[in-house]
Amino acid sequence: MRDYLQQNASYWEKGYTAPNVESVVFRIVGRTLKSELNLGHKNERAVDFGCGQGATAAYLHLEGFQVQGVDISKTDISTARIRYPHIADRFQVCAPNPADNDYYGWENEVALVMAIQSLYYFSKSDFDLMIDKLYKAMSPGAILFTTMMSTKHAFYQYSKATSDPWLRETNFDGPRIRIEKYYNFFVEDREDMCSRFSMFEPIHCGEYMMQLQEGDTNNHHLTFLGRKPG
Repeated sequence: MRDYLQQNASYWEKGYTAPNVESVVFRIVGRTLKSELNLGHKNERAVDFGCGQGATAAYLHLEGFQVQGVDISKTDISTARIRYPHIADRFQVCAPNPADNDYYGWENEVALVMAIQSLYYFSKSDFDLMIDKLYKAMSPGAILFTTMMSTKHAFYQYSKATSDPWLRETNFDGPRIRIEKYYNFFVEDREDMCSRFSMFEPIHCGEYMMQLQEGDTNNHHLTFLGRKPG
């Protein structure tokens, strides 16, 4: 299963066109990060993990954060730098293998890590290493917000177990998207979600699902917002 990282990297290198900010980002920033947790008022350091073409990172910049966006896709990072020239230097390509990254975005004093639909593409050992590097860069009291694909997601029924206890291989051919040998893991419920991020103190756990028309795939995700102790 060691080649799964390269397989996933090849998939994302094709690019993922997402020019707009997901609604979940607007809601969590306005309702929780700024209003409840008082973030975004002091130019705090933020990391957008799996930033893609930069929409969330650009929004966080607009909302007062000193943001760094990281992604394994050179294609998407190039697009982000063109799309947001005023913060072009804030987008970085990271290596698919966590062992090849010293840190993600900022080396220290990170107040916020946003990871929208980007943390479930790792085996357990790689996930643990990646989370450890993010965690070490975060200041005491810093916030992690992430969304994770659940077993209610339509892709789960098109996936199969692999030799790795976490990773499943998904193959799906639909009218809008075709994926082949796409490796990720699925979270079962709130308890499972919290166990994956047990180093953080849970603040809020939720879920979202969008299916605007009959032919769309169900994209059910669980959400986790937690604080680094200290």
